[in-house]
Amino acid sequence: MIGHLVQESDLCVTYCSAFSLLLSRLPPKGYCTDVWFDLSMNWMKDFYHVSLGAARENPVTLTAIDWADVYCDNVVNCVRPGQKQNGVWHVQIEQSGDYEIALRRWPKEADAALTAGVPATSFENRSWPAGVALPIAKARLKLAATDETKTVSANDKEAVFRVTLKAGAQLSMQSWFYDANGNELCGAYYAYVRRK
Repeated sequence: MIGHLVQESDLCVTYCSAFSLLLSRLPPKGYCTDVWFDLSMNWMKDFYHVSLGAARENPVTLTAIDWADVYCDNVVNCVRPGQKQNGVWHVQIEQSGDYEIALRRWPKEADAALTAGVPATSFENRSWPAGVALPIAKARLKLAATDETKTVSANDKEAVFRVTLKAGAQLSMQSWFYDANGNELCGAYYAYVRRK
């Protein structure tokens, strides 16, 4: 049964540069793991940039999972309880143009308002607790030269921003949701980005 999984060609020859890079990141013989980890921290902070505006991938969905250096990749422990978490998305602009960015608390599929809670749900062998309501009154987006805040209503499902971006730019993008008193609640757990 496993016989068909046999590697038939030497990938080290085909992908020599990638193999050399991986080998260069391994600790030398005799190095303690803690020393290697400390040395590795430099390249571990080199975050990948999510492509926005590419012809073959437009729109793009960003989630809290994509935040740099923030652990918020669990719907049950982060998104549904409305954890006060926020982070930066590192993005690369593939084509110049006008972009529409919709910030959301819940994914589009939930069809829920920014301020709403969502019911508990079960499927297959897991269940998710109810998602708590948050008193979101304002949404903010910071991207390139744009730093804009919008007031949202209790029924709004998203806060939509429009930004003009240039191809080739590698940028940091961040969002915030605030209550009526200006207190930060969390970042947008979901952002839908479309080049117009």
